[in-house]
Parts: sequence; structure tokens; C-alpha cells
Amino acid sequence: MNSAQAEAEWRYYLNNPPQKASSYYNQSFVDRINAAQNNLNNLVAEKDKAYSTQQQAYNDYDTFTGNMRSYNEYYQEAENQFGVTQAKDDYESTQKALAMTESMLEALPSSISARSGRRLTQEQRNLQYNRQADVINATQGELSRAANTYEQAWKTARENQAAKATAGMVAQQTEQQDLASKWTTQLQEYYNKLNSYNKSQYELAAERAAYSQWQLQQRLQASAIWEQQLQAAGERYRQILATEQAQRQANAQLERQKREYEAEQARLKAKDRLAQSLVNLHWAQQGGVRAW
Repeated sequence: MNSAQAEAEWRYYLNNPPQKASSYYNQSFVDRINAAQNNLNNLVAEKDKAYSTQQQAYNDYDTFTGNMRSYNEYYQEAENQFGVTQAKDDYESTQKALAMTESMLEALPSSISARSGRRLTQEQRNLQYNRQADVINATQGELSRAANTYEQAWKTARENQAAKATAGMVAQQTEQQDLASKWTTQLQEYYNKLNSYNKSQYELAAERAAYSQWQLQQRLQASAIWEQQLQAAGERYRQILATEQAQRQANAQLERQKREYEAEQARLKAKDRLAQSLVNLHWAQQGGVRAW
């Protein structure tokens, strides 16, 4: 590998750092998140339906409670049904009639005296008194029996009136309690759905957090490997540059030594040629005869 290749490798790592954490994909996490999201979506519908149901149950209870009748209303309604007023009027009428006969009986002696003056003897007055008193007493007896009958009828009517009013109140309270119980049941069902919804939200958030943690871990691991690779590529690049620089320096040194050697050889050859020229000149001057 030369320095150009080493540089290309180093720049490749330098320009290609690990992708961001969100780019790492894991199908298992995606499946769990989708399942949790679907469950949450279903629980949203169930929660909303449960809320609507409990709200309707509350409205039924609240409307019924707002329209509840008082005991007096039931009592007044039952008064006409059982003829309480008529029974009372009949009883009071007989009482008035009895009081009137009592007054007539008390006023009978004076009435007899006023009508007869002195024409009647005492015996005749007594006889007339007894006859009229018997009639009044008989009337009193009938009125007294009628009063007892009317009094009993009035009492019975009042008892029936009270019983009917009480029964109406009991039935009303029972229905109110039933509506309250239905609302309480629906409200508890809504709270159960709400708890399940909140739990599902937590589970979805936990799955997403776990996925993000896994992605971050992948990013950290990839970054650690990338840093090692980048550092190793950079070190290789520096070493190859240093080696090539040393080689160039060595080559330059060898080239200088070669040139120096060649120059020395050329100088020596030139010296030899000069020496030979001098020898040749000498022998030429000596008649051209050499000793060898």
C-alpha cells in the first residue's frame, strides 16, 4: 500500500462516521412497539366508551334525583285516592250534628215552656219533654254510630294515605339506589379501563425507551470501532508517509553518492588521461621509444 492508497483509506473513514442512533433498526423492537401501540389504540376506544357509559349512568342518576318527589307530594296524591278529605268532612259533619242535638236537648225545657206558656201542667211538660228527648236521643245515637263509622273510615283513609306515600318514597329511593349502583359499577369499569390505558401507555413508552437505548448502544459500539479504524488508518498513513519520506531521502543520498562516485571516476579518468598524455609526450620527446 502506498501513501495515496493509505490517504484514501484514512479519508474514507474520516468522511464516513457512524450513522446516527435512530438509523439502527431492530425488527424485534419494532414488532413489540407496534403491538403495544395497537393495544393502546384499542384501550383508547374502550376507555372512551366506558367513560361515555358511566357518564350516561350518572346523568340518569342525576336526572332522577333532581326529579324526585317529596313525601308530602306522595301524601297529597294519596289523599284523593283514599278519600281522606271526604272521610274527614263526614266525621266532622256528624260531630257538628251531635253538638247541635246536644244543644237542642239542653234547650228543650226552655223551648217547651216558650211554646206552651202556662197551658201545660208540669206533668204534661215532662211528658212532652220525654217524647222529644227520646227523639233527640235516638238521633244522637244514630249520629254517634255514624261518627264512629266515619272516624274509623277517616283513620283507615289516613293510614292508607300514609302507607301509599311511604311505599312511593321507598320505591323512589330503591330506584335511586339502583341508579346509583349502576353508576358506581360503570364508574369502576371506567377506572379499570383508565388504569389499563395508563399501564399500556407506560409499556409503550418503556418499549420505545428500550429501543432508543439499544440504538444508542449500537451507535456507541460503531463509534468505538470507527474511531479505532480511523486511528489505525491514520497511523498507517503516517507510517507509510514516513517510510516513503525516508526512502526518498535514502534514494536522494544514493543518487548524490552515485553522482559523486561518477564525478570521482570521471576525475580519475581525466587524471589518467592527463598522465598518459604526459607519458606519451615524454616518450615522444625521447624519440618515441618506450622502455616496455
